[in-house]
Amino acid sequence: MNRRVAHDLAAAVAIVATLTASLAAAAPQAVVAPPAPAAVANLARTVAVNGNPGSTASTTMVMAGFGRTITPARTGNVWVQFAAYCYNTTAADQVQLQLAYGTGTAPANGAAATGTTFGPLILSQSTSANASQNCSLGYELTGLTVGVAYWIDPQFKAGIGGTANIPASALTLQEVPQ
Repeated sequence: MNRRVAHDLAAAVAIVATLTASLAAAAPQAVVAPPAPAAVANLARTVAVNGNPGSTASTTMVMAGFGRTITPARTGNVWVQFAAYCYNTTAADQVQLQLAYGTGTAPANGAAATGTTFGPLILSQSTSANASQNCSLGYELTGLTVGVAYWIDPQFKAGIGGTANIPASALTLQEVPQ
């Protein structure tokens, strides 16, 4: 080994020894998770599991009656997730679903359709009588007023006949950052 390489190696070993001694002498530091970004702190959230909001033979929309409200705390943007098993008691008929929102008292199960609808209309076609299918919908509702309570509820109806059912359903409302 030539003199220069030996000198550089000795210098590197001395630096490592100095750093090791410094670290050993220092008080241990606790590892702390960083705080949640301000953009996601204190966002509103609510979850409703409604085993069976009922059925309807109506061919015009009626409310499911979850009775869930959310008051946006920071952004006025709310992610709405609805999931259910849908079926109609008549073969080859439909269950139609649409989400709606409004202010004031949340509508009861079976009440006439009310509120402002949003998101796509879901059509679930039964292949045979009582054939259950997954009906899911996720949608971001934007532009709500911070500090105002809103109810959000599915509307549903039978297609042309039979009885529309949406058992085993759940509704999740989560305010989201901008």
